[in-house]
Amino acid sequence: IPLSKGFLVYRVAEVRTIDNENMKEQARKETEATARGKALDDLRESLVKKHLKLDEALVKKLDFEASKPGIDSYTTDTRPIARIEGEPPITVADLAKAVKDKFFHGVEQAVKDKKASRVNKVRDDLFFELTGRRAFDKEAHLRKLDQNEEYKKAVADFEDSVLFGTFVEKVIKPDISMSDEELKAYYEEHKSEYI
Repeated sequence: IPLSKGFLVYRVAEVRTIDNENMKEQARKETEATARGKALDDLRESLVKKHLKLDEALVKKLDFEASKPGIDSYTTDTRPIARIEGEPPITVADLAKAVKDKFFHGVEQAVKDKKASRVNKVRDDLFFELTGRRAFDKEAHLRKLDQNEEYKKAVADFEDSVLFGTFVEKVIKPDISMSDEELKAYYEEHKSEYI
């Protein structure tokens, strides 16, 4: 191995392997996860190329960290950063609104806190996310996946769970109240379940 001054020479004397099923399973899971992630990235990239016309140069010019013109001026900017055939484009305003929503305490606060480089990093991440989502949506629509019975059942199940959760929060939960004495008494009666 070449070093800055000279070389390092080594020799492999022995190769050992450990036959551990847990380690093999963990390695298999990590390999599968990496392969799935790579396949998903490749699919996203191919769908973006297939369905979207991107204006990446415009996105790179958008400086959401600059004090002038300021991110608020971009929230009304209708220039397209991604065009999708037969659908409304993704605009500068869409991206600016997504960036503003990402910062709970406001973009201005992130810039003041000297974390300004984070804002344009978030801009790039959200551009990647928005374009990928739209590409997947377009492909799913073309393949009519929304008309698939399995998909319809999954959507119906999700709607039911959201409705039930909302019902519990709004109707049932407000009626449930226990005093501290009742809670202590319940705990004392069921102490063995908590130990």
